[in-house]
Amino acid sequence: MSYYGCIELEGNENEIIEKLNPLFSTSNHHLTPKAKMYLRGQFEGQCFVYKPNTQECLTPISFMWMPSNETHRKLWLWCHPASYDALAEILISLFENSSSISTGEPPSKKQKNGNEYQSVTVTRLRDQQQLARFRLIGPLSMAVLKHALHPSVLPGEVVERKTAPIAWWSNETYSADKHREQLQFWNSNVGNTSTMMPNRIVSLVVRDSRVFTPIKPKLTIHSKTSRFFPPNIEQLISLL
Repeated sequence: MSYYGCIELEGNENEIIEKLNPLFSTSNHHLTPKAKMYLRGQFEGQCFVYKPNTQECLTPISFMWMPSNETHRKLWLWCHPASYDALAEILISLFENSSSISTGEPPSKKQKNGNEYQSVTVTRLRDQQQLARFRLIGPLSMAVLKHALHPSVLPGEVVERKTAPIAWWSNETYSADKHREQLQFWNSNVGNTSTMMPNRIVSLVVRDSRVFTPIKPKLTIHSKTSRFFPPNIEQLISLL
C-alpha cells in the first residue's frame, strides 16, 4: 500500500462534487465522494473511476474528506501508480480554472483572489514522501496497532519516560482539546473490533515508535574459544 499515490483537491465542496460526477457510474452514486456517509470525513470510501462520460474504467481509488464545517474542503484521492498520471491529467482538465501544483512547490504558492481561495486546486502528493499507507490483516491487527502507536503527550501530563518531548503543536488550545478528544476515542475503541466500524478514519498524533523499540541484547564474547582441527590422513585411515 505504501506505493499508492495521493492527489489532493482543495476548494468549494459543491464544485468538487459536481466536477467529479463524469468520472463515476450513475448506478453507484452512493459509493462516490458525494455520499453523505463520507462527507464528514469519518470514513474512507472506495470506488471505480471511469474516463469522463464513458464506460471505460480507468482505475479503482480510495478517497477521504478532511473534516471541516466550512464549504472550503479538501479531498484526497489514492490510486495505483500505474494510473496516477492519467488520473491527475483528467482531474486537471476537469477543473479548467484550477492550478496544478507540482510536488516541489511550498504551500505558500497557492494563489488566492483577495480573501477567497481559487476555485479548486489540484495538488500531486505522490513524490513528497510525507504520506504512507500500511495494511494490517488478521485478528490481532488492532492489538498490534495499539501496541506500536503511543499517543503524544501534552505539557503537564505524566509520562512513562523522561525523554518524552513536549508537543510543539500543543501551544494552541484548539489543538490540545482536539488531541484529548482523539485520545479518548482511541482508548475506548481501538483494541475492541466489535465497536470499530469498517473503513473508520481515526486521527491521532503519536510519538516516534522507534523510542519504544526494545533494546537488542548484546552478544557475549568469551575470551577462551575452542578451535576445531580437521583430522589428518593417518587418522582417517585408522578408522577404516
